[in-house]
Amino acid sequence: MSDPIVWSAFSFQASFWLSLCVAPLCFSHYHRLDSTKGEKAYWAATFSGVLHAILIVALCVLALYDSPELMSSSNFFQASELSQLCCKIFIGYILQDFCLSLYYWSTWPGWEANLIHHVMVLIVWWQLTQGGYAQGPATISMLCESSTPFVAMRWYLDKAGMKTGKIYVANGMLMMISFFIFRVCLYTYMAVLIYRTQEGFFTIPILNRCLFLLCYFGGAALQYFWFAKILRGAYKTLTSTNSGTPKTGKEERPPAAARERAEKLLAKAEVAVTPEAETSKKDTKM
Repeated sequence: MSDPIVWSAFSFQASFWLSLCVAPLCFSHYHRLDSTKGEKAYWAATFSGVLHAILIVALCVLALYDSPELMSSSNFFQASELSQLCCKIFIGYILQDFCLSLYYWSTWPGWEANLIHHVMVLIVWWQLTQGGYAQGPATISMLCESSTPFVAMRWYLDKAGMKTGKIYVANGMLMMISFFIFRVCLYTYMAVLIYRTQEGFFTIPILNRCLFLLCYFGGAALQYFWFAKILRGAYKTLTSTNSGTPKTGKEERPPAAARERAEKLLAKAEVAVTPEAETSKKDTKM
């Protein structure tokens, strides 16, 4: 248990099982989650993800405060004990979450992108942790977890039946802003750091270089893909909120069509009334 990777994986896995036990006692809507779709397990895994995000972001901020040169150094092998610790804790969390994702497979939403993300993280973080290089880009990359609590809260609010409330909309806006800052802008800035350290980068084995770049650009593609989905969701939420009524997916009948339908109903009513009127006239004549 002396290895940070081991105790990190063990601790976050323990938080997963603990949340499974505590959630039914604290949240009434938890009982409405669909176990056949793995929603209760997803609830617990998301809770562990939030705990990890808070811890790893705090440690990364401390690492950058303690060694600010990590953000600007041209030394590819620039590292510190705290940055190494952050990387190992990150690996431990991703490893245990990867195992959960494999077990629940397609029952969890977004499982394909999540598995791809975890595989790339494990490949890159393992080699840079063992080699002791690229600690600056790695530390900055882990700050991307700053958006995780807002992403998690969106799912929680949805399952709690609060999707139409103001809190849901406000959280969605914070999620979009934090995702753009940390997962789009900051992740893209990593390319600048990698370019600055290219001299040291070309000293590592070619296989490591290829895997490093492949996973970086693959990770960037995932961030942009997720952000595009967030933008579409934000647009739908804002348009439905401004219209005053939630969208049901059915198009409203245009005014002209509504008038035509009303005229047909009136015509049918007149046909139904006409025989009775004729009968009453005959009775009068008699």
